[in-house]
Amino acid sequence: MGFAYRFGDSFTQSNLGQLVAPLGCLLNDDAIVDLHRIQHHYPLECYFETDRDMMPLTWAAAGVNVLRWRSMATFTILPGSHIRPLVLSPGGACISYNRTHRYVSFQSHPVAVAGTYGAGRFALFGGPHAFETGQLGLLAETSNARFLENVVRWLCRMVLRNWTRQSPGPARTTSPCGIKPNNAGMTLHTSNQLVTARKPSLWSNGSFWKVTSFAPSACPSGNPEPPQILSKKT
Repeated sequence: MGFAYRFGDSFTQSNLGQLVAPLGCLLNDDAIVDLHRIQHHYPLECYFETDRDMMPLTWAAAGVNVLRWRSMATFTILPGSHIRPLVLSPGGACISYNRTHRYVSFQSHPVAVAGTYGAGRFALFGGPHAFETGQLGLLAETSNARFLENVVRWLCRMVLRNWTRQSPGPARTTSPCGIKPNNAGMTLHTSNQLVTARKPSLWSNGSFWKVTSFAPSACPSGNPEPPQILSKKT
């Protein structure tokens, strides 16, 4: 999972755009702003919402009605890439303002994308606030928690399937990589930390986490490896 920030690398002075380009998309130096709500909210507390019509993938929209986001960057999907938009911005009065090129777009743009790279899967988001639990976090709002659970399940599906095939005998409750299904969604054990799909504050720090690092072949039994942080926002 990868998290950018509003106005992309032009604001954070990071290199996330360079990391995601080989995956088949570009991180734009823009931010989505709701022109109606920004008149009544402090800019950092302003938000916009997307409904099911803005979620093209059926598995991502399962059980989701409305998602709430803070201002965030968008992506441009390159032709021929194995990437699909997870969520699109509403467009219209919910504009995209590009900080580098100084232009405004009233069109709808991908604010979250998902795809495959080799045998792995990834999901990229233009901002972290929808999955945070802090003062500006929106995880408890609308259907954000259910949406995150859908994404984590999709990312880990191949890992769990491969682990099941490689694990004959009585079913185990936890994989060699520390991936444990439970009633609240996926639970990932990483070193001495516990991260759940419903409390992903550790996931939402602007880092790019390589989910495929949970592959059973990469983790010695009983000694799960932490996700590899490839880039972190400043």
